[in-house]
Amino acid sequence: VATSQINLTIDGRSITGDWELNLRDARWAAGLDTALTGPAGLADLRAHEAELRALLARSLSMTADGEPFPVVIGAAPMAWDSTQNAVKFQLACVAPTAPTRFSMRDNLLFSLDPTHRAYYIIVDSRITSIGVLRAQARGMAIQVKQFDAVGIFFEFLRLGYWRFANRLEHPLFLVALLLGAGLIRVGGDWEPRGSLAGTARESMVTVAAFAVAHSLT
Repeated sequence: VATSQINLTIDGRSITGDWELNLRDARWAAGLDTALTGPAGLADLRAHEAELRALLARSLSMTADGEPFPVVIGAAPMAWDSTQNAVKFQLACVAPTAPTRFSMRDNLLFSLDPTHRAYYIIVDSRITSIGVLRAQARGMAIQVKQFDAVGIFFEFLRLGYWRFANRLEHPLFLVALLLGAGLIRVGGDWEPRGSLAGTARESMVTVAAFAVAHSLT
């Protein structure tokens, strides 16, 4: 079964990474004799590197929020990994805008080998998306999580509220902690604190301590 792997990092408009193919599959895609392997096969493939680069650029398509942009094969020479018997090309693309939704379609080897699998790993500032493309499903799309400090703050605030509101033991435990906020220890007895400001201050300290301890654990 022919396999390839596309690794991408999305950073704003910049979409960079690499595309790795088995030497045999790269030769197959380029229309070369797949029986020629090893150093001889690699040397022969290097002689056809320009054609293979053009083929790769034509076979892969990308869009940012539905708008297509060119797939650019980086200027670095084709790399060779002897342990994996694979060749690797750099990808250096620039989207028209920093995408909130990124899609990709690969048409390289599926017409030659319907069993081909193209694995992908896409990393943005928040998540890593992993998947596989097949002859019957050559495209993929993901929501991109760009770094946004304000958006992240409110996202975690919503998640925290949802978790707190939907886990009864949390508010009950906090209520138990706050039951003593209006009391103060005098000698061996408990007496009313006698000050609303003091009770409010003690409640704030208790809630803050609860939040810090919960976050740490």
